[in-house]
Amino acid sequence: MDVKFENTTTLTKKLFLEAMGARFKVTRKKYRAYCMVVFILGILAALFWFIAASVVGTALIGGFLLSLASVFPLFCFFRGYLIRANKAYQSVMALNPSGQTTYLFYEDRFESVTPLSRHSTDNAMVTRYTQTRRAFVLLFGEEYMVIEKAGFTMGRPDKFVGFLYIKCPKLSR
Repeated sequence: MDVKFENTTTLTKKLFLEAMGARFKVTRKKYRAYCMVVFILGILAALFWFIAASVVGTALIGGFLLSLASVFPLFCFFRGYLIRANKAYQSVMALNPSGQTTYLFYEDRFESVTPLSRHSTDNAMVTRYTQTRRAFVLLFGEEYMVIEKAGFTMGRPDKFVGFLYIKCPKLSR
């Protein structure tokens, strides 16, 4: 079969973190909703404490502590992926120290080729995709691929998304 798209991606830490941020927003919606609810409840509790403290005349330190504790769920809502992303990047780089992967996309499958391995995956395995300013992130189960937009050596990035929708039957955005 003929290669439809070819891409060579050099994974840098900046590109990886950008892609993981996009992946986090797509795959962790329930977790992010939970973080936002906890943040709002914490702020409401802090407001209640401040109002009660001003009426009763007790210390405001409880309201301050509740406000401070509410910041962590807000951090997790926006940047929760950073908690594990650095370790994940180190794991990826341990498997592929050069950071360079060539992706070959065919009608029915795609291959990822590194200096140490070659892996083939059926297009039907791709269930979601998202993109950032510089990369596409293909998701299949718990696995993912980061494909740098500037790395296409065959085919164009603007045509790649259409190809995915046609050739990956389970794909949703």
